[in-house]
Amino acid sequence: MRVAFIEFDDEIDGLLAALANDGIPVTECRVVALEPRARLALKWRGIDADSTVPYFSNAAHERVMRGSEALMQRLRAALSGFTDERGVSVAYATELCHNARMLYNHLAKTLEVIVAAAEVAPGAAIYAAVGAGCTSRLMIDDTERYAGRLARRWAQGAGRRFVDIGGVAADARPAADRVPRARPAQRVWASLVAGALRRREVVMLPRASGYLAPLVESLRDRLSDLEFLGMDFEGSLDKAVAGTFVGAMRRGLPPATVAVSWFGARASGPERAALSECVASAFAPCDETLYHGVELSDLLQAKAAAAYLPALLRMLDDSAGLAELYRRVPHALLVSAVALGRMSVAGELAAVLGRRSLFVSHGSHPVPVDDTHEIELLNLARGFMLSEYTHVALATPVQEAHLRYFRERYPWVRAEGVRTGPLVFARTDPKDRPAAKKALGLREDAFVITHAVTVKARSGERFHNVETIDEFIEGVSALVLAMDRLPGAHLLLRVHPGFVLTDHELRGLLPESDRYTIDSSGPFAGALAATDLLVSYSSTAIDEALLNRIPVLLWDKWARYDHFRTPAFDGTAEGCWPVCYVDDEERLAEALAWVRARVESGGPPTDAELSPYDYGEEYFDALVRFVRESFDRGRG
Repeated sequence: MRVAFIEFDDEIDGLLAALANDGIPVTECRVVALEPRARLALKWRGIDADSTVPYFSNAAHERVMRGSEALMQRLRAALSGFTDERGVSVAYATELCHNARMLYNHLAKTLEVIVAAAEVAPGAAIYAAVGAGCTSRLMIDDTERYAGRLARRWAQGAGRRFVDIGGVAADARPAADRVPRARPAQRVWASLVAGALRRREVVMLPRASGYLAPLVESLRDRLSDLEFLGMDFEGSLDKAVAGTFVGAMRRGLPPATVAVSWFGARASGPERAALSECVASAFAPCDETLYHGVELSDLLQAKAAAAYLPALLRMLDDSAGLAELYRRVPHALLVSAVALGRMSVAGELAAVLGRRSLFVSHGSHPVPVDDTHEIELLNLARGFMLSEYTHVALATPVQEAHLRYFRERYPWVRAEGVRTGPLVFARTDPKDRPAAKKALGLREDAFVITHAVTVKARSGERFHNVETIDEFIEGVSALVLAMDRLPGAHLLLRVHPGFVLTDHELRGLLPESDRYTIDSSGPFAGALAATDLLVSYSSTAIDEALLNRIPVLLWDKWARYDHFRTPAFDGTAEGCWPVCYVDDEERLAEALAWVRARVESGGPPTDAELSPYDYGEEYFDALVRFVRESFDRGRG
């Protein structure tokens, strides 16, 4: 028996050639497809292959999370002594940890799969493609192939024979480590915009105002004297000028647009050198960079040099540009749905200058359900609700409980909550449901069960409370099979636009059935409007469904993560409304049928039943007061 690991379909021919060279038929090789597209390619070529699911257990999820947290603590310690010349410090550690954690997660998960699969075949030779180099992208690029290098290192340590089946080299050129110098015309435009806004009350927003467009429109209706500035722009000057005029006419867009680099301020040489030194020390070999006996420090160092450090140095320039923007526009309130990169610096700098900022989350923020989930939230939410923004808009009681939990336990969480109700979540009208079903090509009288979860590809993997992509496919497969026991129901698989698999590829990995439709385009609101019951594992879709009086079934095939700590469905249905948690595949169809019967006999959840998830009253006036008080406070 041999064990082979295939990450991409262009490695299959190399495996077949290597096996033929050894005189081994592929049927005598345990093939593990590390990515679903590779598994599908193997299937189409008649080669049986395992997914990663049998080799990445719940215990492995937890080991990766705990190993990742140990490294993140080391990285934060390495950057703890750095503060830039404007007083910003936390943003740099947050950015470094956010990106390095994704690479570490990928490396550690891959090693877990390699070790578990190899242990099933003691002494067997290991086959994998050894790629070389990394790219300057912050996320993991598809040309960055680590599986072969990790398999070779583990095999050498375990005394196994290793066969390189051929890899693809990556472009290891580092990214630019400075923002471009402002051209004269850009500086003139920045000065014109800042001059026009100097004495005005200005709400500063990122350039990508899609999530915030409804908020901008609502604030304009209530506070007509406010000005809005899009300050996270990265396009050309002519697009900024055009965007300013378009924004003046379209109510959901900021009517002024500028890039912070156009103010011409840049970080100094000494602070760049100090930050570079901190990052260089962060990834030195240590206990935290050793996983399953394999040293990861050189892989992390290479990515840090090519991508992480250049991004941090660009953030230093952003800090200088933002300080100049704040100086020229003194009466400004920062509002953002992003707290990473430049917008992380913007939030922290506002606090340093004694100004208010407001973070508006578009994510799901429950209270941690266990210690492992708490590790994930502590890391992820540093770029969301637990960032350096002075205030957080609270959309739901769930978000409020999340913020209260962390404020009570961690002194560094200082953000104050502002009850605003939902500002960026999708809203639907039940009267429009038949039309919404028809628009998706479904029968108007069908009971539509929509499945929507958070799925992260290899470039940004997270674990425990997020399914791996192979787990997602197995969970959906079980749901497809359960539909055969639900006459008159139809499954709508909502996958995020840009999902790693095409609709055709996803169908190739699921059981054959005419009882489901894949929806992978357009806003989620279109799918939600057609939904009678939402099925999820972990996703903002859960919050959006409950805010729209749509019941939720939490399907946890892995018996690992219960999003709201809801009692598991056992046939009695006690405590299973409006949220039902199922962790037993044998009861999945029964639970779906029970929720359906409850909906059809009793209608949607009541205000009282939704009270843990929905404030049930209008709080927008509180937001208006917060905005007005922020400017009054600044002028006072």
